[in-house]
Amino acid sequence: MLAAFCFGHSLVRVFTKKHASMNRAAHFIPNTPDVLVRNEGTLFLFCPLTTRGKSWIDENVQPDALWFGGALVVEHRFAWALAQGMFDEGLVLA
Repeated sequence: MLAAFCFGHSLVRVFTKKHASMNRAAHFIPNTPDVLVRNEGTLFLFCPLTTRGKSWIDENVQPDALWFGGALVVEHRFAWALAQGMFDEGLVLA
């Protein structure tokens, strides 16, 4: 399965992994997202949904970053690199 979301003019594709106990004829089971990414126009909100997602943000984002409620606020110009870093580390984005 393929999920996709848009960062400006770039499209990010997230592939779901096949569950280890399933045979080839079975359907795919989607992974639980670690971070919800929302395009709010001029800003992106990165909402950690799991402790893994929150831990990654705590370890990789500067401590004085701006938060809006439980969401990390990111400017357009930095959103793609942040999402790519999360994806490269194995986090599931939605």
